[in-house]
Amino acid sequence: MAAPRKSSTASDTAPTELSSSRRGKSTAQQETPRAGQPRRTKKQTKWATVSVRVHAHLDDRVAYACDVTGLGPKGVVEAAINDYADALGVPTEFKENDPGLTEQMPHDWSNRRNRRPNGTGEDPDLVMISVRVVPLSRTRLWHSCDFSGQGAQTTVVTALNLYLRKLGVPQNVHRDAAGNLIAG
Repeated sequence: MAAPRKSSTASDTAPTELSSSRRGKSTAQQETPRAGQPRRTKKQTKWATVSVRVHAHLDDRVAYACDVTGLGPKGVVEAAINDYADALGVPTEFKENDPGLTEQMPHDWSNRRNRRPNGTGEDPDLVMISVRVVPLSRTRLWHSCDFSGQGAQTTVVTALNLYLRKLGVPQNVHRDAAGNLIAG
């Protein structure tokens, strides 16, 4: 005579005896991350991305400054943001809940599509500079925008122009036919 069957509950079921899902894996296997992939947690990131569109001649000046200083575009842009923030009197320490860490950057309403000559929002002379900066520099940029009343686009362009002038990078940097930078 067979032993009477006990009704099983969730606590009596071993992880290997769990029911299968549509993909054929047990629910115990689905709860754990795949091998080699870290469990994703929401925490403060080490980097923030700053992306702005600048005129090609300013991009050439940034490239020239990279050659002169030995820094990359990230170093030049971050130094320009921090130098401009210092000039405006933006502090270097912030609380954990500072709005500059989480809020969106102020927008330049003067750069809207319908105010461009062709109305399409495309300007062939503009190139994108996108760099990863530390959160402190991003927060200082946000506060610089707040202090100056400008959007992030205008603030970064102003900061770059002032910083490049401080470094002595000439205004008339251009490229020759071969694509080499020429100053003067």
